[in-house]
Amino acid sequence: MSCSFISAFRELSNLSCGVVANIDKFSELNKYLHVLRTPEEVLRDLLLRIEKVSQKRLVLVCGSAGDGKSHLLSYLRNEARLLDDYMVYSDATESDAPNKTAISTLAKRIEAFNDENIDNGGTEKVIIAINLGMLNNFIDSEEGESFTKLRQYVINNNIFSVDKALPFDPNSNFYHVDFSDYQLYTLTNSGVRSDYLTQLFRKIFAKTSDNPFYNAYCGNSNCDLHTRCPIRNNFEFLTNEKIQDFLVQKIIETSIKHKLVITSRDVLNFIYDAVVPHEFDEKAFWKTFNYPSKFLENYIKYTTPMLVFDNKGTSSLLDHMAELKVDNGNAEKRDSELLDFYASDEIASSIATKLDDSCYKQVIVGCDLPSIDGERELKKYLYKFIMYQREMVDDSIEKDSVYASFVKDLYSVYSGKSKELRGLYESVTRSIYSWDGLFGEKLICLDDSNDKYSIVENLSISPWLIKTDPEEEVLRFLPTIAIRYRDSKEENDVTIYLDYALYRLIQSMKDGYRPSSQDCNIHADFVSKIKALIDLGEKRKRVFIVPKGSEEKNRYVFEETEFGYSFKEVRLWIMPKKVDRKSKRIIGQI
Repeated sequence: MSCSFISAFRELSNLSCGVVANIDKFSELNKYLHVLRTPEEVLRDLLLRIEKVSQKRLVLVCGSAGDGKSHLLSYLRNEARLLDDYMVYSDATESDAPNKTAISTLAKRIEAFNDENIDNGGTEKVIIAINLGMLNNFIDSEEGESFTKLRQYVINNNIFSVDKALPFDPNSNFYHVDFSDYQLYTLTNSGVRSDYLTQLFRKIFAKTSDNPFYNAYCGNSNCDLHTRCPIRNNFEFLTNEKIQDFLVQKIIETSIKHKLVITSRDVLNFIYDAVVPHEFDEKAFWKTFNYPSKFLENYIKYTTPMLVFDNKGTSSLLDHMAELKVDNGNAEKRDSELLDFYASDEIASSIATKLDDSCYKQVIVGCDLPSIDGERELKKYLYKFIMYQREMVDDSIEKDSVYASFVKDLYSVYSGKSKELRGLYESVTRSIYSWDGLFGEKLICLDDSNDKYSIVENLSISPWLIKTDPEEEVLRFLPTIAIRYRDSKEENDVTIYLDYALYRLIQSMKDGYRPSSQDCNIHADFVSKIKALIDLGEKRKRVFIVPKGSEEKNRYVFEETEFGYSFKEVRLWIMPKKVDRKSKRIIGQI
């Protein structure tokens, strides 16, 4: 007989249909898990604005698979009763017949809005959830050729780009809300925040009678071995709101650092994975109870800290999150703690101290710990668990300063606080000029392919700051920083988009790091932007030829003058490099 508590949590898994909305019925679980999000507020407002529109209307609810579009339409239809007058289609990827494609099914469902029928005086009202990929395929398909007005609406409203949509038009036949315009989190002056994710965690781990997961937890307490059950202990561990907040921040950090599109379905599946191990076999696990070492090894493996940080191969989100583990202190301190732990004769008291008031403490300390003193691998595994748990509960652990800086600059860009970006522009500008080497102030390398010489030009660019309306909390944004430059004549401009990986590379270049060929391949778009900036320089009028590997300061200039072209030897003053003697790295210029 399967555990009812595990079965309750399995409803959150990607393998379950429990959280997939049915357009005709909104389940009790979905009612409980429903949390108000910005796309819902936008869609509600849109529906109210077009309520009195007399002509036919098609509302597209766009986004990615699993982001909550179908859930929202089911909620608005069955609970809020806002879609009673609409034909509602919750999944545009479905075909309604074996011999029909999803595209032909979609064309049939919205045929009232094709070019032939759109102006026939009808009053049809249709709302449909559609993935952006499907929408793109549809308007480019053979069937889509009959929907040129819909195609033009999609293009004009920049549905496939980062630009803003057109203002609301009450005379239009088409309207849309795009989930991809909104992240699962918002930007604030104090960092990233997600009311949505926080409320979702609070609901699932609330100790209240209306919480089906808590009720399953209470109902399972009659199990003879429930006090030693890692899954129950995981639930108890995650009722701590401080730990919930840690995981919310970690999900956001993973999304930003690895450019992951994380959906609501991904988050629910993550919560399941953080509580229930995929390979958990109840009977096999309890058979190890009389073998302390084996029981302890399995118990630790099944705890939330290990499921979150040492559980690769379970999901893309967990795989990427495992890469974000932070060393608890510096390497010397960590190694010292590990050696002390190995050498301790009082391992039970050592663990009791390190776990403090953890819900896992009683089970672990209750094992026959002295018997594992000689089992180095098990002690190492136990220490790893202790470190992961400490990371989740200890606020004093040093955070990633580069990530914090990225988030701060991201907020400054989208909140209209351009004056806060001076340091970032200085760093990016420095990296542009030094990408292929340092040649002097406002000198940039044009060609470094020759073994003996580099060709350099003078480039004068300046930041181009675009004013936006100030916002205290930014709701609509992309997790990339737009950096804009224009030439000295203010005639041409280039925009560079920094994701976290490029941002981190640029910060490391401040400390003397030189980009490798691999960096150039990974950040090929940045290299292309540097080349676009180079085109704004003076290469058509003047270039410098700089010998490689020579200490002499003589250089050569080839330039256009009033009397034709001139080639001559010049002496350029190049700022000396400051080198860190210990690491031999260039750390700046004097």
